[in-house]
Amino acid sequence: MKGSVSVIAVYLLLSLFVAAQKRPDQRGPSCPRPVDARLRDYFESSAIEPSVLVNNEPDPGLRKTHSSKIPLPGHEIEWIDVWNSNNLSASIKIDGDLISFKGQQTINAADDNGKGKLDLVEDWRQARLYELSGHDI
Repeated sequence: MKGSVSVIAVYLLLSLFVAAQKRPDQRGPSCPRPVDARLRDYFESSAIEPSVLVNNEPDPGLRKTHSSKIPLPGHEIEWIDVWNSNNLSASIKIDGDLISFKGQQTINAADDNGKGKLDLVEDWRQARLYELSGHDI
């Protein structure tokens, strides 16, 4: 089943690509708008919006141990910065579970040098809470 789904997906993508390459006068009456416009409209109408969005304006000059609570309903989230001799150790506590960034790396390559180190994370900019299939994400 999985293989047939991917074959169908490839066929649809190739069909869309071929249709996009045709000149407007070659599109015919069944395709009045360019593919990129139809895809943009589809993705904009299908976008999942966060139920809660919280922005943070960090103080870039703050070099002391501190913590801040992130107000998301139904969850206890706390950002923790610990400074020790100009070295930062950042972590986040979500519903009582502490997650440290020290020694962690990004999942994907961040640049040509490979994975990025999360030791450099020192503040948060935005928190989003999504409700999907009855669960918070």
